[in-house]
Amino acid sequence: MTTCALVMVGFVLAGVDRPAPPDSPRFRLVLVDGATRDVASVALGADESLRTSPASDAALTVDDVIEIAPLGGIGGAEAPAFREGPVRTVFLRDGGMLRGRIESDDVVAEGLRLRTGWDDVLRVPKEHLAAIRLAAERPAMERELSARRATRDVSRDLLIVEGGQRATVVPGALERLTPTRWAFRVGDRVREGDVDRVYAIVWARLAGDESAATARMRLRDGQEFGGTIRAMDADGVVVEPSFGGSATLPWAWVDRVLLRSSRVEFLSDRTPEAVESRGVFGDRWPWRADAGWSGGPLRIGTRRLGKGLAVHAYSRMEYALGPGDSSFAATIGLEGGPGEVGSVVFRVRSESRVLFDSGTVRGNDAARDIVVPLKGAKRLILEVDMGDDLDHGDRAVWGSARLIR
Repeated sequence: MTTCALVMVGFVLAGVDRPAPPDSPRFRLVLVDGATRDVASVALGADESLRTSPASDAALTVDDVIEIAPLGGIGGAEAPAFREGPVRTVFLRDGGMLRGRIESDDVVAEGLRLRTGWDDVLRVPKEHLAAIRLAAERPAMERELSARRATRDVSRDLLIVEGGQRATVVPGALERLTPTRWAFRVGDRVREGDVDRVYAIVWARLAGDESAATARMRLRDGQEFGGTIRAMDADGVVVEPSFGGSATLPWAWVDRVLLRSSRVEFLSDRTPEAVESRGVFGDRWPWRADAGWSGGPLRIGTRRLGKGLAVHAYSRMEYALGPGDSSFAATIGLEGGPGEVGSVVFRVRSESRVLFDSGTVRGNDAARDIVVPLKGAKRLILEVDMGDDLDHGDRAVWGSARLIR
């Protein structure tokens, strides 16, 4: 076993059958430049090399690959339903998400004990928690929750309650959270209630609340967490989550393993030096990192993406380039997907030069992978312009937007 880059890996939390014949699992490796290789098996070596079958023409290490995704041929059962108790959705500081039943006597006092769908109990220290959704997901409320998670206050917790057709957000301090009750201090008064009467709770952002992870991990039903790969072979992946413990994940549970290469810098991990955003009627559209513009996971149509930028036309984002930045790569498209409206033009600029122009991209177009050389460039400008339908439905995605060294 060995320690590799921190990752994000998707898995279903369920008991499954192990893959049968050794050649039945097949995997797609995505290299840092966007090129792909399909292999029958992949394993992690002691020197952080990736051993594949059939062997690659050139030796690969974890620094050469940003994604490992199982394709077909890996059997497994569907995720089982929870046998009893309400299922809560937990959002982690590293951008991950878990689902399960709360078993802590008090989350504030002892941290979170979460019983998962395969009857294991995960222990998550309080400092790793960003928010918890206590009710069934509803679009309007989820947009409010996503916005509050993205801009967490450094001094106040937030209680989000559904009031009529809109969310009511109450700032204060969470004092107690059990499987059934909560206590929340607002000024000098402590209010209490049933958890079923609250949509979500958002914890204050701690000092230094930036994930040290250089990658992430995701599971098949959308759950995800940061961690360190300890082993990878034909059976699956052994991961040490960033919040502690260990998880052994058969490949049948895994949606994809997103490796974080030292040759790659994701722009969603940086703050742009300049942002310009405007709509036809003067609207100032927000932008989101590693999340969908409308809330929920980042996606282009039905294709989910682990990292990237979601914007609304017109949008212009500017970044400084370093001497080793040789190219820019991304997966571009509209969030809406098949049957959706929207038309935009993606452009990659440097100073006064246009390095890439997508032409018109529409809501029903497939995601497109691009690699743009940056030779001689000192600034990177990502521009999304309106298409032929003004800005209606122009929710654009720079998926896995990254600089390659």
